[in-house]
Amino acid sequence: MRKIVFCDFDGTIIYEDALTLLLSKYAKGDWEIYDKLVIEGKMTLEEGIKNQVSLIEYKDQSELNEYLIKNCNLRKGFKEFLNYCKNNNIEFVILSAGLDFYIYLILEKYGIKDIKIISPKTIFNNNKIIVEFPEVDRKYKNFKEEIVDKHSNYYTIFIGDGYSDLWPALKSRKILAIKNSLLDKVLKELKIEAFAIEDFFDVIKILSFSL
Repeated sequence: MRKIVFCDFDGTIIYEDALTLLLSKYAKGDWEIYDKLVIEGKMTLEEGIKNQVSLIEYKDQSELNEYLIKNCNLRKGFKEFLNYCKNNNIEFVILSAGLDFYIYLILEKYGIKDIKIISPKTIFNNNKIIVEFPEVDRKYKNFKEEIVDKHSNYYTIFIGDGYSDLWPALKSRKILAIKNSLLDKVLKELKIEAFAIEDFFDVIKILSFSL
């Protein structure tokens, strides 16, 4: 069976949550309320992020880029894990609700190219940011769950850290969660089998022994 890894970006591939950094510094208004509404099920993930990002105000995109490049750091072992996937014929996909512009920006900072990325499309327009998500079948909690579910003919492996990662994780055959993250805590509460990891060297060890 073909194997595929779906991996979150914010808080997973990088230590920081880049979207939270942007919102904390540039959003004008209560952006945190939308996280609460999403968790309570009163708003979809896609709606929540669109509303949050609409609050961001900036003078020039370059200032956003510079801020993120300065403050976002790659989690240990990620490059080595990409090589591991390549050498073991495992498909690797970044599956993120983070904005595409900064995913590409931060990966470029570390010289990482040619990775498949599924994430919202960012449009910069008159000092505002517009976000376009992939279309979602409403039987799913979010687009990430739908993408993973549509790969049920693969041996699916999911790596993540946040609440929105719960749904795609539950559709996966193997789950790896950043240790002490919200995803890790929720999975433990639900008594769902998962591996807690601190970096991608941990991922390599786990997959080497369990695949």
